[in-house]
Amino acid sequence: MRVNPAMAGLTRYASASANYRHQKTGGDFAINSNFLAMEYPLLNNSTGRPWAGIGLALHNDQSAGIFRMQEAALTY
Repeated sequence: MRVNPAMAGLTRYASASANYRHQKTGGDFAINSNFLAMEYPLLNNSTGRPWAGIGLALHNDQSAGIFRMQEAALTY
């Protein structure tokens, strides 16, 4: 969805996915990453086929206080 917002309207089913990563790489350096994505298709009443979709993506990435990024994306 971050690369192609049209992905939210490709299927007939709503979906959600989550990804969590915590990795100690050595010393006091650790990688923490969280990602949540939700998609809801908008269906054509007469055909039942998706014509568009609404999506939400939330991302939090941190690396031992050196690198920190928070991101939210709403797509249609």
